[in-house]
Amino acid sequence: MVPISRRSIQRPSANYEVVYGCRVVPILAALGRNLDSLSQVVGYEDRLNRLIFKERAQPNGGLFEFLVAAKYVKEGFEVTFHPEKPGLARTHDLDVRRRNDRYAVECKRMEAGQYHEKERAAMRSRWRPASHALVRIGRSYCFDLTFRTEIESIPADYLPKIALKFIESDADNIVVYDDVSYGTLRKLDLGPLQAALKDSSWMHPGPKYNNLLLGSYRRYESLLLAHKVRFSPNPHFIDDIDQAVALRWTCISEEAINKRARDVIGKLVEANDQLPLDRPGIVHIGFEALGGDPVEQRRFEKIKASVSAFDPRGKPLEFVFCHYFSPEASVDEAWAIDETTHYHKKRPGPLPLRHVSLTTPEELPFVDGVHWLPPTT
Repeated sequence: MVPISRRSIQRPSANYEVVYGCRVVPILAALGRNLDSLSQVVGYEDRLNRLIFKERAQPNGGLFEFLVAAKYVKEGFEVTFHPEKPGLARTHDLDVRRRNDRYAVECKRMEAGQYHEKERAAMRSRWRPASHALVRIGRSYCFDLTFRTEIESIPADYLPKIALKFIESDADNIVVYDDVSYGTLRKLDLGPLQAALKDSSWMHPGPKYNNLLLGSYRRYESLLLAHKVRFSPNPHFIDDIDQAVALRWTCISEEAINKRARDVIGKLVEANDQLPLDRPGIVHIGFEALGGDPVEQRRFEKIKASVSAFDPRGKPLEFVFCHYFSPEASVDEAWAIDETTHYHKKRPGPLPLRHVSLTTPEELPFVDGVHWLPPTT
């Protein structure tokens, strides 16, 4: 069973940065709802001080530990942050106890992989010459392309060539279909966005701005945008636009999907090594699931296979929970989050947790399945 749940809010602050804020606010909101639970965790203040003063550059791991600790308190456990022993082998994060049940809990937060960043950098370098050529024309354009090959294997002159072909055709739109990509190239109508900007300024970057500019909203969008704009006194907002050149892109290469769909086995090995021998162990692994539906399905299949086959090598590991966090900012919501929790039992019996989501309130309903596929009826 893989339950999913969703939490959202509609109205952002004037100084709120939508794209990045939607990845942070759901975590902080969950922690805020559970401050009473966290205050009951032995060692919470010491762990908080370490997060604030020693881990500010990368707080995700500590925040994830707080989410997990609060969850166990809500489920009736007594929770203690396990004391660190500097200079000795790393130990687990939490000791939890409920009646006769005692567990050692280790939390791992997995960050985005290097392949994703390399892919984005490769796309920027290949798009730049084409973008410059289109900007010089003085018109607005949108290229909407799906690439069949890994981005790094795209010839450097591929995008400039199809841009030049489109410019010379003077068509309103053309279809691209070849061995490298397929999609459409079109002249972009700025009218809807310009009309909206006459009434009020619009936040950028943001899904509402992109929806008016490009004609649709897409979750997990990969977008490169050059635009001539006039900013409002608050530079988070735009007052007017004269030109835009956009590339909406995705990559369906099997090699790219496989590389973006990172497994958790490395984190599981680390976590298992930190578990003690004298009590049952639980591992929680959290990560952002922003790769798009094919990537997350491939990741899910990898994780399911690797966790099922994992050998704890004598450690009494009993449960593994994998938390897929999928935050977004949409046209209708300033932030929202879907969380899919995949769990694996190393022994039969009930789970230690009844409500396995870390970011959504207990009263919200669960849906069986995964958030990247429509629910089955």
